[in-house]
Amino acid sequence: MKRKTVILVISCLAIVLMPCLAQAKVVITGTTGEYVSKEMSLFECRDGIPLLLATTEVAADGTFLLSAETSETGFYLLGCQGGVRHPLFLTGNENLKIRFTNYGLTVLQGADNECRLLSDWEKEAAQVRTHAWFYRSTGGCESVDIETFEKEMTSLKTLAGRVSQQLKDLQTTDNFTSLMRLKMDVDQLFMRMAYQRSHLGETGEDFISDSDWQLADRLFQQPQMAQLPLIPEMIGVYVEAKASRQLPPVENPSIISSSEYQARAGLVENRCLRQSYIYEVASQMRYYEMYRQLCDTFADQSFSERMQQALKPIEQSLEWSKPGHEAPDFKAVKTNDEWFSLSDLRGKVVVIDVWATWCVPCLRMMPYFRQLEKDLSDPDLAFLSVCVGALPEKDLWLKLVKENGLTGHLVFVDSWIHGFAKEYRVTSVPRFMIIDRHGRVFSYAAPAPKYPQLKQLILQALAAD
Repeated sequence: MKRKTVILVISCLAIVLMPCLAQAKVVITGTTGEYVSKEMSLFECRDGIPLLLATTEVAADGTFLLSAETSETGFYLLGCQGGVRHPLFLTGNENLKIRFTNYGLTVLQGADNECRLLSDWEKEAAQVRTHAWFYRSTGGCESVDIETFEKEMTSLKTLAGRVSQQLKDLQTTDNFTSLMRLKMDVDQLFMRMAYQRSHLGETGEDFISDSDWQLADRLFQQPQMAQLPLIPEMIGVYVEAKASRQLPPVENPSIISSSEYQARAGLVENRCLRQSYIYEVASQMRYYEMYRQLCDTFADQSFSERMQQALKPIEQSLEWSKPGHEAPDFKAVKTNDEWFSLSDLRGKVVVIDVWATWCVPCLRMMPYFRQLEKDLSDPDLAFLSVCVGALPEKDLWLKLVKENGLTGHLVFVDSWIHGFAKEYRVTSVPRFMIIDRHGRVFSYAAPAPKYPQLKQLILQALAAD
């Protein structure tokens, strides 16, 4: 009887302790160097989707200490508040000391063979990756000319050969060896496709060889790809590069249609990688209605639990722009120096054109906006032109209003950081919005007037109660 009791107790203890034994704790201490960030975060890379594991604050001197429980051996991303992320390979129970900058992550202490080999590769790869693509979203970083880029790629190819030899010589797990070889091949293909995408018109047709395209089509369809870091960004570039070769140009680059999204996602056969592409597109959305259209487009697909979890913070971040919210009232100056308020137009559907005096695309949209105003003459409809700028630009605004034959409700807002620009989160122009007759936002991200979709949206707003 005693023996059975002991066995039962041990069995119960084993069941209780199993979840604990499955978790490994990783401790990372480091410095952000010259890069200033208030937070550092660790993300787990699995199934093509990065998920947040832990976040810590960065001290005033740029140092930080981050600890997290990891459940799987594999690739992770360490990232700062500004969105810059660099890969790590963690096996569990590491105690790492690192240096983090915009251009890469260096492991100074505590690295095993896997982590050290990845660090050796990333010392060069991170910089080339930034020059090819990530300079677009990384503060203080720039790209390079084609000649410099080609030299970097040649050097990277040589480094790949050295790391491949080290993978043979050193004791690393079979899984890491295969993943690292795949990562180096995929990185180089991504960098070349990304550089071409970010330097349109500067590269020739032979910038990416036929053999590279064939290799990309083979590697970017492999299920093993989903275990690598930065896959959403990479698969996003691959899909757009492939679409430019195989699909017709999109009708409206700023608002891609559901059928166009489906055609692009159809270029990726693997489910995890296809979800990774959709996640990447969603993460680039700036307004709720665009995000909602994307989700509705793929409503017939069963997203994984991980995908659903990853989409939640994106949706929450866009909640402010959800149609139906009360449109913030604002004041602006009219051409006669009198004050204007949005509430002055309450009871009408208001179509807003947001522009700036220095914005050439804005000026190109003005004839379409004027024509739309003529086509949709309705007492319940008002067209509002809002120019955002600095006070010294006011005279130029008045000049452009006259030169472009603008009529109707014309106002000037003299700040990019307060009032209208802040309330409506105006970070780029041109931008078009629709406010319903009850003063609620009908669309924060309406199509440009050169496309028929804007007219259709206005008619929907007029027909609504």
